[in-house]
Amino acid sequence: MLSFGKRPFYAAVDGALLGRGMRRQVNGEQVRMAPRWARYYPCDYEPVKQRFLREHCRRGSTVLDIGAHIGLYTVLMARYVGEDGHVLAFEPTPATRRHLRRTVRLNRLPNVEVRGEAISGTKGDAWLYDTRDPVSNANSLAPIHRTRSQVPVRTVFLDDLALANPVSCIKMDIEGAELDALRGAKALMERDRPALTIEIHPVQLAVAGKEAVEIWDFLHAMDYVLMEDSRRLSREEVGSRRSECYETQAIAVSSARPR
Repeated sequence: MLSFGKRPFYAAVDGALLGRGMRRQVNGEQVRMAPRWARYYPCDYEPVKQRFLREHCRRGSTVLDIGAHIGLYTVLMARYVGEDGHVLAFEPTPATRRHLRRTVRLNRLPNVEVRGEAISGTKGDAWLYDTRDPVSNANSLAPIHRTRSQVPVRTVFLDDLALANPVSCIKMDIEGAELDALRGAKALMERDRPALTIEIHPVQLAVAGKEAVEIWDFLHAMDYVLMEDSRRLSREEVGSRRSECYETQAIAVSSARPR
């Protein structure tokens, strides 16, 4: 929550800007954000991920921002696919989703659809464990020590979505639910062979009774290569990392999965 003193300040700034948001440069890309969050991202934030998305979000295709947060990557992916493309941005935390919707409006992106479901391996009802920090980027389907409340959410799996256009790229940052989400996208991955950028969270995975090496195994079975900044990751290396989260990329080795 914003403190009492900060609310009038940001409201005044917003009014002075006529509600058009503040311009922010991130790795050379200009994004409009609400004044309260305009400096949330440093100007050199995650350049490897941004470059990967620019290379793999194919124009005219559908792309998925899973764990869209307040919308930095939603904006960039929408630009990369162009007016004929489509972005599905999933953000299950209600308060954060409101800020995401505003970011989409500020950047005038008619090709973005914001959705409130949590992506998992099943369809149904679940608890989202909320840290209650403002626009928290750590809320998860897995309970962690920072949890302060629980929010009911609907879960869906990607293979259950009716997607008209091929999916060229998926960005996933969902705090320990990444293995279940991938398993629920098996048919989509076999059909479209999308490029993937995945934040792996070993601690949250462990809380859910899973291991990061299972992600490597799943992707290997799907004929994908898991990388970190263009360097191929071995199964042993992925299995040895059990603490800090880290960003990975995955590319399909072949255009069609061998059967």
